[in-house]
Amino acid sequence: MKKVIDLLITTTIQLGEVDEYRNNMGVLLIKAIFGALRPFWPHAYNSCHSGDDFNVPELVDSFGAVDTRHFTDKQIGFISLFCERVAHHLGYYDADYDE
Repeated sequence: MKKVIDLLITTTIQLGEVDEYRNNMGVLLIKAIFGALRPFWPHAYNSCHSGDDFNVPELVDSFGAVDTRHFTDKQIGFISLFCERVAHHLGYYDADYDE
């Protein structure tokens, strides 16, 4: 499953058009989806390996802010895996978590 998710992410980033501010629209799309899935992040992802600002739009700020009882454990696991792979591709990590 990781390979499928990785392929989706890399393809979206590679095919993203660049706007007048040199922003890759594919990266912005991935960041927006990643931010919307904040309740499913397996870690806090509060830092970036490249030293860039961690500028992911978060619709909610914590796992407990959204009622996830309608999701099965398998669905939550898949969404969390997706978030983990997005963080990996964008260079985000949890500075407080021992990798």
